[in-house]
Amino acid sequence: MTTIKTELQALLDAVISLKPHVRDTGDTAYGAARHQADMVLTMADQQLAPPTVPTEAMLAAGVTAMANMPANTTAADVVAGVLRAGLEAGQGA
Repeated sequence: MTTIKTELQALLDAVISLKPHVRDTGDTAYGAARHQADMVLTMADQQLAPPTVPTEAMLAAGVTAMANMPANTTAADVVAGVLRAGLEAGQGA
């Protein structure tokens, strides 16, 4: 399955493959292109990775979900509802 991350990695690999040409010709654009490709890949990785700590929106969604649950909700359903609300908030849903 092709994802944006695999496509960006392929782009970075293509830029890296230019290195022998650069070495032979003295082309100075390689360093700038490599830096840009590394930077784009890093930004994509950061933006596509799930959050490692809950955000304020995730916490607020969990509290709201819990507040809206009926009194007879089981503990398992409370946990599932809070987690689902937090994850959806983290994904921007």
